[in-house]
Amino acid sequence: MSVTAFASNPDFARKAALLFIGQMLDTLSLRINLPLFLNFTENITPRKYNENIKRIIEKQEWLKAFKEARLLNEHELTFLRALGWYRKGLHTEDPYDKFLAYWNSIEITAAKYHPRTNRTKSGTKNQIWECFNTLWGECANWPIISCNTNWIDENNDIRKGIAHGVTPITVEHVIEIIEKLEQLEQISYRFLSGWRERLPHHDHLSSLLEYIGIEEVF
Repeated sequence: MSVTAFASNPDFARKAALLFIGQMLDTLSLRINLPLFLNFTENITPRKYNENIKRIIEKQEWLKAFKEARLLNEHELTFLRALGWYRKGLHTEDPYDKFLAYWNSIEITAAKYHPRTNRTKSGTKNQIWECFNTLWGECANWPIISCNTNWIDENNDIRKGIAHGVTPITVEHVIEIIEKLEQLEQISYRFLSGWRERLPHHDHLSSLLEYIGIEEVF
């Protein structure tokens, strides 16, 4: 990817370009739900994925992702950070990092946007629960984990064990984490996609992007 950035010095321009492109990839990752990896070095060996199946990203998808990233950066920075964690979960190969990334994407969103009630003052688990209820209704209606009232508690305990370094790294526990990843990824994706639609649709940057000719840049 070639990027043009204007700044007071080359180092700052490079960092700015990586920042904005990284944020664009965060929003694009959620839309296409595929790994998108940004490397900070110029000479790298591309990571190998299934070369028989390729996802073509159309020009308008790139433009829409870039525009959305700029809007979220200005108005919903917390949600943009949650998307960054989700993208990390998609491309990292370490099961512990993957679990933390997906869970963080849910937790960060819930911590920022949860309904303010006496229950949500108690902490993260109740905030996530209320956000799920807000988005999907009662637990019986939750996608994928319908009627599983222990799901949030169990995964939050796993998260604390990994993050605080008290979880033993054994083959058995790694297998246990791997078995939970597919479901956690699905919940994270459904939650972030649904919550994105609930956010205000700020669109005042449209005229600015057209004015600077962002479509010509791409």
